[in-house]
Amino acid sequence: MGCTAPKNKKVEVAIPIKPKADIVNISDYIYLDESRLKVVESGINGVFNPLYAMSDADKIISYMEFLPLLAKERNSEFTIDNSLSENYKKEGRFIKLRLRHINWWDHKPVTSKDVLFSLKIILNKKYVGNHKNSRLFNIVGAKEYYEGSADTISGFHIEDDKHFKIELINSGLDMQEALYIRPIPEHYYADEDGNYMEELNDLPLGNGPYRIVDYESNNFCMLEATDNFPFGKAKIENVVIREELVGDLKTNLYSGEVDILNINGKDEIRFDKNIRQNYNIFTLFENNSVLLKCVPSGDLKDAKLRKFIFSSIQEDDFRTEPFKLLKYDVGLISLANDYYGHVDMPYDIYDSGLNRVGGSLFIHGEPFILNIYYTNVGINEFLAKRIAEKLKTHGITTVINKIEATKTNAYISEIREMNQNALILQTFQNGIRPDYACIYDGAEFMGAPQENKFQKYVEFYNTKPDENISKKYKTLSLELIKGGWVRGIGSSITRTYIRKNIRNIYQSEYYDWYENKVWRINWADKMKKGEDY
Repeated sequence: MGCTAPKNKKVEVAIPIKPKADIVNISDYIYLDESRLKVVESGINGVFNPLYAMSDADKIISYMEFLPLLAKERNSEFTIDNSLSENYKKEGRFIKLRLRHINWWDHKPVTSKDVLFSLKIILNKKYVGNHKNSRLFNIVGAKEYYEGSADTISGFHIEDDKHFKIELINSGLDMQEALYIRPIPEHYYADEDGNYMEELNDLPLGNGPYRIVDYESNNFCMLEATDNFPFGKAKIENVVIREELVGDLKTNLYSGEVDILNINGKDEIRFDKNIRQNYNIFTLFENNSVLLKCVPSGDLKDAKLRKFIFSSIQEDDFRTEPFKLLKYDVGLISLANDYYGHVDMPYDIYDSGLNRVGGSLFIHGEPFILNIYYTNVGINEFLAKRIAEKLKTHGITTVINKIEATKTNAYISEIREMNQNALILQTFQNGIRPDYACIYDGAEFMGAPQENKFQKYVEFYNTKPDENISKKYKTLSLELIKGGWVRGIGSSITRTYIRKNIRNIYQSEYYDWYENKVWRINWADKMKKGEDY
């Protein structure tokens, strides 16, 4: 393979899977360790490759180890500050980039070939990570590469190791969101069969301010400041991320076991006066949604039955502790999305033509059994169980199955081959607006060739200006609902809790703490001067 994965040094960090401290009076002063930042997040699954990380914790860890091609400011504007790009220019149909002189941790330089290698991963038909963005099809040759009719992206022109330009089909489309990626090194991850890349998930070779020194899946991860980070060694020596466990959140906040903690909903914490005395809160709109997708297989080829399942599940079914603020809505909408508002349900509960015997639903004389598959990300397990409980009241027997997020398409193909009745719960990151190319490849919808009209919308969106995007997305959402294909559950608003004695450092209402140039923070200096970082 041409390279051997360097082994990370293991250290004893004594991170418990649960905080051991008793609940104390948090009005007392809690000691601040300026050399260590303690964070609680969910999903330490060990996928620390920034192109494939899916859970919140894995993404944070990988993002702290890899620099982005372009960075984001707190107002969500893009910038070349703190990024791999030293220069970014738009000239007609060309985007021209110049890379900084930055090395990977093995001292080999970051090159234009690494960027091309990473884009080719994202534009591979099998790619299911977070960075799949339909605007990448605006790059000349991207669609041909995606479809397999070309072995490279013809519109990506490498001039030398540090200079490249990207040729666009439509110069009017803003490409910065699509290019907000963290490239990975070709010489370390490339392999003929692709398996080696997956093996290196928990042993990344990055270029960022922090590097993993120890972790345990579903428990903790410890990162240490790298010595030769190009923007200067991080002021905080260690960042420790511990897995979020149900029932531990309030204990963490009461005992001072955590400096930063993200809360979804959970009013019993949000309105706790003792917690508010010691923690400041800023609100960040979550841009993840969970999709409920009816696979057009088995009895679910019948649109009437698909609609019955979706219309049987109402928003109030999810407004329970600890997820009170979940919003059940049409299409792929989250609370952060302002491109179109709520679309009313275009159908009623489809109940009258369905047969029940002894309270159980029968289809074609047989008991109807629905398989619910959920990807083990975020709150999907909770949602799967909650949906199963509700469908049981309508006479539907369910079987719940956990699946791997990176292999969803393979599961869908297998479901169709077995002619199963199946509902899939899959987390979907929609950013500023939902990107339907993350779900549909233009030719198929969940393995069903040409059973829908999505292709024309996706193709139109890929090559036309933005002026009518809101209308087109709304139209496509109605198509989704009328066919009973997919529903969305918008994630609740995320509230980030920051200990008050470091709150002035994280003054962002728009951005996650780990994106705020965390490596430049010096707590003592900032607290002394009272500066807003």
